[in-house]
Amino acid sequence: MMYQNVLIPMDLSEQQSQSMDDAINTLQGREASITLLHVIERIQDVDDLEVENFYENIRNKAERLLSEKAAELSNRGFRVKVEILFGKRGAEILSYANDHDIELMIIRGHAKKSEDPLKELGYLSQQLALFANCSVLLIR
Repeated sequence: MMYQNVLIPMDLSEQQSQSMDDAINTLQGREASITLLHVIERIQDVDDLEVENFYENIRNKAERLLSEKAAELSNRGFRVKVEILFGKRGAEILSYANDHDIELMIIRGHAKKSEDPLKELGYLSQQLALFANCSVLLIR
C-alpha cells in the first residue's frame, strides 16, 4: 500500500529522532505528507496560570525541535507540517489521526521484556498500536 498521509507522534528525545530516521527511509521516494505531532500533557489539578511559563518553555522547545526535523524531511522531498497540542497524549494522538485521515502512524516503542506482558499495555506505543484506526509502524 502506498501511504500518503503519515503521522509521526514525537516525544522530543534523541532516541526518537534516531529511530524515526530509519522509519523515514522506508518512505523515501514516495509522495507522502508527514505530520510531526507533539502532545504536551497538562499537570492535573494545577491551575494553568501557575505553570504558564513551564508550558510555554515546553512548547518553545517542541516547536524548535520539530521545526528542525521538519526542515530535514522537507529537504528530502516530503511535504511536512508540525502540530503541537495540549491534552492526554494517547487520546489526542488517536483523535488527530482519525480527524485528519491518517493512513500510517509511525511510533517508537521500547523493547520490553516482562514476565507479565499484560502490564506492558500501559505503554503509549502499545495503546496506539492497538487502538489506531490506521496502519501502525512500530520502530524499536
